[in-house]
Amino acid sequence: MPPGHSLVTNLRTGRVRYTLSKILTLTHLFIASLFILRVWLPDSSALLAAYGFIAAAIAFSIQDVFKNAIGGVLILIRNLFSVGDRVQLGKDYGDVLDIGILYTRVLEIKNWVDGDQPTGRIVSVPNGIVISSATHNYTADHSFIWDEIHVPITYDSDWRKAESVMSEVVQEHTAHLSIQATKEMELLKNKYFLTSDSIEPNVYLKTTDNWISVYLRYIVSSRERREVNSRIHREILVRLKKERKVRIASATMSIDAKISK
Repeated sequence: MPPGHSLVTNLRTGRVRYTLSKILTLTHLFIASLFILRVWLPDSSALLAAYGFIAAAIAFSIQDVFKNAIGGVLILIRNLFSVGDRVQLGKDYGDVLDIGILYTRVLEIKNWVDGDQPTGRIVSVPNGIVISSATHNYTADHSFIWDEIHVPITYDSDWRKAESVMSEVVQEHTAHLSIQATKEMELLKNKYFLTSDSIEPNVYLKTTDNWISVYLRYIVSSRERREVNSRIHREILVRLKKERKVRIASATMSIDAKISK
């Protein structure tokens, strides 16, 4: 028998014993309350009224239980998400670990961790959340999402060159996703009405009072957004350091793209 087996068994036994003790205590209190009411209220009409009040209070206190149960049924019937999907339920983000009757357990992402990466906590989200709030599923019908990177450049920069360099970088890092994304988009078009099906990376420009904003829009695997985003940023910095006519802008100062490593 493994050394830790007896400890685990004792812990589980202790938890079961504790749970049973709590259930028995609450049951005894409930039965005792009924008997006390019977003694205090010998009149049958008053007793029925008291029982009715208690029943209403119990129904009110467990309404969330029914709501969660209905939410669990909706999740399964409407296939809102499955185990392994990356979802946002209310304010909670995470990868679905288990879908129960009342609660869905997710491995939390975001929160104090920057980017779409796990915190290590397991969050139990009430299933009733799907009734009152929108359900966001990152991986239901396709495995990718769109991401954007914003790079500000100074007005004295060669914006055409900056646009060209950034476009090349994005193409190099996302081209391998195009084939799979195209197949998944075709499946989506057969299932939903899509107004746009473009999956090619694009570069957009916007002039502001301080600089020229360059926006890169591209597809990426929903579980690799932070890694790809970081690689693209690094490559852009490396490429722009070689360009004398392109300078990255800042709210407080202009940063020379040729700063040494």
